[in-house]
Amino acid sequence: MRKMKKSKDVFQIYMRQIRNIPVLSKTEEGVYANRVTEGDQRAKEKLIVSNLKFVVRIAVRYKKLGIPLMID
Repeated sequence: MRKMKKSKDVFQIYMRQIRNIPVLSKTEEGVYANRVTEGDQRAKEKLIVSNLKFVVRIAVRYKKLGIPLMID
């Protein structure tokens, strides 16, 4: 039970950290994707970070299937 609470707390902290990261528009995604193909590491990081909320949304769907959201 204690481990479950700790995981929930860590998840809530993470969600607070990514809450204010803006989601890119399709146009912005295209611009950054083109820059990534040219080797721009900052553009790659921007694409990754801007999609963290999407990653969490997919992970939560898997959790509903019984797959743990966080693994120690």
